Amino acid sequence: LHLELIQIVLISLVGVVIPLLIGYLPYDQMSSKGKNRQEEIDQDFPNALSKMALLVTAGMTLQNALEETANSGSSRIYFEFRNVIKDLNQGSTLNTALTRMQYRCDNRYLDRMVSVLNLSSSAGTANLAENLRDINAECWLDKKHNSRRMAEVVQNKLFIPTVLMFVGLLVVIVVPAMSGFQL
Repeated sequence: LHLELIQIVLISLVGVVIPLLIGYLPYDQMSSKGKNRQEEIDQDFPNALSKMALLVTAGMTLQNALEETANSGSSRIYFEFRNVIKDLNQGSTLNTALTRMQYRCDNRYLDRMVSVLNLSSSAGTANLAENLRDINAECWLDKKHNSRRMAEVVQNKLFIPTVLMFVGLLVVIVVPAMSGFQL
């Protein structure tokens, strides 16, 4: 009776744990893919925004600047810009294409850029280049702060291995030195 009870409990646990793992593993995989995609977009967006701001400042039209920026790189954000160009070529308005991009890419600076570009395309603001440069400056400042935070995290993670190496080095030096001193 005791062995049968243990078998029933084990079978019940396996019957619960396996479906939970089967359900969790795809969720975890999709979550990590989404996180990696978002990190790639956040990392490369300042470069793309710099290119766009530079092209608009140089006097290029907004659509030409979008096309040049989209074709200047191969990471995820440039792929998203190419999707905007594809939407524009298929007859979509600039506002609609940029809003779709905004939903696909969750980035606060991208949201600000889309708002400025939508305002510029509808109202024709004369200071588009200045607005893009302001967003670009804030975006690069945020990227610099994020780099410093990541460096601090790496520094904290390397503290314990450094201490262990120092202790090991002391043991290698001190033990032979102390064994040589016999009184």
